[in-house]
Amino acid sequence: MKRDKSLIMLILETAEANDTANSATLKTDKFSALQIDYHIELCTEAGFLQDQANHESFGQLTWRGHNALDRLREGCTMKQLDIISTSS
Repeated sequence: MKRDKSLIMLILETAEANDTANSATLKTDKFSALQIDYHIELCTEAGFLQDQANHESFGQLTWRGHNALDRLREGCTMKQLDIISTSS
């Protein structure tokens, strides 16, 4: 499956908008459940989201996730986003 920058941004924005300690959920008709699950896993593996046991919901943004979202809003490329995910 190909990474979708707009879905990654949507997931991170949803996590940011969730102002509770509870996990966030994403409902959209634009992407399939399989696409959403895959991209949540990618965001978690990249360290953008706190780890969650089930992929119907996801954790809060990490510090790295906030940085990634800021960069996405500035129009960064997927290659630039890769640098954020691999930096300490």
